[in-house]
Amino acid sequence: MRSLALLALFALSSTGSAQTTPYVAEMRAAIGLLAAGDSSGAAASLRESIARAPTRPEAHCHLGAALTRLGDRDGALESYRACARLANRADDRFHEATGLHGVVRLLIEDAGRREEAKSAVEALRTFAIANPSVLAPEIPEEMAIALDRIEASDRAAAAVRQRREARRASGNVSSD
Repeated sequence: MRSLALLALFALSSTGSAQTTPYVAEMRAAIGLLAAGDSSGAAASLRESIARAPTRPEAHCHLGAALTRLGDRDGALESYRACARLANRADDRFHEATGLHGVVRLLIEDAGRREEAKSAVEALRTFAIANPSVLAPEIPEEMAIALDRIEASDRAAAAVRQRREARRASGNVSSD
């Protein structure tokens, strides 16, 4: 994540404008805070950037990263979705891929949202097939495989719990 933040900082610092806009200045500060590990400060600065330019996807993507680090998974999910949606409208494939990937990653990690994760993986797969120079199609394929394995593990754990409960109910208790 730190390398992504530094790459974004470099991209913002190399914009051809002789005069830095307030949005770019806020984004530079926010990305610097994120790279330094100050997720709370970065989130506050990114929210200011979003207020200044709500239709630009970059701040939404970085806010998703900051909120993930802060443990606000719902807020991060909302930010990554906004990033992907806005980037799509702006024909910004890099940030669209970043937003879609962030959505998938967060949903895969949430046991209660596996079906939503499958839909998100499919959206990422569709994007990768259409934009292989931006996102290798193997990435969503590997995420789909990981999701399948997680679901298999969840089913196995549920079966073990059921067997334990059945043994307890029958009075055949062991010290598992």
